[in-house]
Amino acid sequence: MSKEMAEMQSKIFTLKQQVSVASEIKATLDSWVRHENALREREQKLIASQVLSNIEKALKDPKMQTSLLKEAIAEVQKLTAKK
Repeated sequence: MSKEMAEMQSKIFTLKQQVSVASEIKATLDSWVRHENALREREQKLIASQVLSNIEKALKDPKMQTSLLKEAIAEVQKLTAKK
């Protein structure tokens, strides 16, 4: 009986160690996923900021304003001509 108990305790100890290692691995992987998500989020915010800045800069250009105004007038004329 004591031999069986020793074997059972050995198996229990081994399983606990395996669970502990698996938990540590999972925690490490979860940490990496959070880190990668944070990096991706920062990159996306930076790209969005740069795009908005470029658009605002382009909209301040008089040539671009004239071009957009001409396009808008053409669209309005097209819509009113259809009616």
